[in-house]
Amino acid sequence: MTRSLAGTNGVPLPEERTYLRVVSETDEEGEARPLAVLWPDGRRFRVASSAVVRELGRWELGTRLVGWEVTFAGRRREERRLLWWERGRWFVAARRASGAPLAGRASRP
Repeated sequence: MTRSLAGTNGVPLPEERTYLRVVSETDEEGEARPLAVLWPDGRRFRVASSAVVRELGRWELGTRLVGWEVTFAGRRREERRLLWWERGRWFVAARRASGAPLAGRASRP
């Protein structure tokens, strides 16, 4: 049985996540890099820049997570978000309609 790192080290709990479709590129070493993010409401944003800011867990235990700081292109104002990858799925910390992160111990990196 694998243990999730949700709720630790700034990783959002499952109920604090918004899962996304992500267009990504995978290199020869198996490392993925996000190129575009597709939100559940149909919006699509190209990733202007990205950098791995956190690598947590271990492949062997099934707990590996990678956190990417991404900057979206084509926005009136630059917006950065922490985009997480875990077990083949991409997600961000959910936000309220006002744009504020949900309250919780893991809503901020």
